[in-house]
Amino acid sequence: MIKYLAKNRTTVAADGRVEIAGRGATSGYAIQAIVNGTGAVTATVPIEVSNDGNSWSVLTTMAPSGTNIGTAIFSAVAPYVYIRANTSAITGSLDVIVSW
Repeated sequence: MIKYLAKNRTTVAADGRVEIAGRGATSGYAIQAIVNGTGAVTATVPIEVSNDGNSWSVLTTMAPSGTNIGTAIFSAVAPYVYIRANTSAITGSLDVIVSW
């Protein structure tokens, strides 16, 4: 299954949560952040996780960058129920995808 955590984002924001597995599950998942535009593009994307949807912890911070396009990939097996992308900086247009 594939879900967008962010799609065509051009501003700093925390998106709504996506349920990644049943409560306490330990199934693996992968996250890909892609930033694109003209010239130098970059983004700083803390990936946050939660078991209750209210208290969030940073799992990792992704930093895709490049010329015209940049990408970053992260994979994990972690017992969380929800995940979200909380973009803290961006130059270009950002998509963040989670798959499991």
